[in-house]
Amino acid sequence: QNMQRLVKLLAASAAVAVASNEADTPSEKVVKMLSKLKTDVVAEGKKEDKEFEEYAKFCDKTQNEKEYQIGRSGKKIEKMEASIGVLAEDVKTMSTDLKKLETEKAAKDKELEDATAARNDEVKTYEASAQEMD
Repeated sequence: QNMQRLVKLLAASAAVAVASNEADTPSEKVVKMLSKLKTDVVAEGKKEDKEFEEYAKFCDKTQNEKEYQIGRSGKKIEKMEASIGVLAEDVKTMSTDLKKLETEKAAKDKELEDATAARNDEVKTYEASAQEMD
């Protein structure tokens, strides 16, 4: 009877050995699937890290460019505001000068009108004197 048990045990061991050579056990399949999943997740993570680094570099570059442009624009705005101040003063000065010139022109026009009237009177007086002498 012991011999029969030993034969049965050896037969069962042989069957298990043959079965394990032919196909993986369910536990081994799960371990292999988890190992493959781990490998895939690590590879995907590395890929995403690389893509994120590229995106972060792009964002940094774009931010630096925008900050530079904003700085330049700020300086341009300061210069333009200073120019506007100077030009506004020029406009005030020129407006004052224009008013003076308009006043002077009006005075000269009045002098011309008065002189023309005086000359016309003198011409009339001369013509009247000239006719009396004839």
